[in-house]
Amino acid sequence: MCKPFLFLSNNPMLEEKYRKNKHIAVAFLPAADFRDVIAQAGKYVEEGYHLMTHPLASNLKPMQCPYKSILLSSVREAFAKERDLEMIRLSLEKVDALTKGMTSPKWNEKTLLDFQTIDLSVVDSAVQSSLFRQMVENPYLTV
Repeated sequence: MCKPFLFLSNNPMLEEKYRKNKHIAVAFLPAADFRDVIAQAGKYVEEGYHLMTHPLASNLKPMQCPYKSILLSSVREAFAKERDLEMIRLSLEKVDALTKGMTSPKWNEKTLLDFQTIDLSVVDSAVQSSLFRQMVENPYLTV
C-alpha cells in the first residue's frame, strides 16, 4: 500500500528525517528552488493529491529561505482540487512578485543549515499537531 502522505521538499534535513517514516513519503527535489517545489505541488494536485499545508506556510519569503517543503495527501481532502490549484497559482504569483528582478543570494553552509532547520520546524509543527497525528495514525478515519 502507498503511503497516504507525501512531502515535496528541497530540504535535505527534511529528507533525512522523514525518508523512513511509515506514513509519509518524501519526494526529494535537491535541484529545485523555492518556486519549483510549489510548481511541483501543482502537478501532484493535478494527479489527485491534496494540499495539507499551505504552499507559503511561514513568514519566510522566497529570497529569505531557499528551502520549501509542502505536505500533500493521497487520501485526505481538506479543500476541493480547484481550491488547492488556486492556492498554488496565487502562491506562484506571490513568489514571482517578490523575486522579480532578484537573484538568489549565495548563502554559506552554516546559513543553509539554519534555513533547513527553520523549514523543517515549520512542517514539523504541522506533523506534530494532534489533529494531524490522528490522521497519520489512521488516514482513512474521518476526523
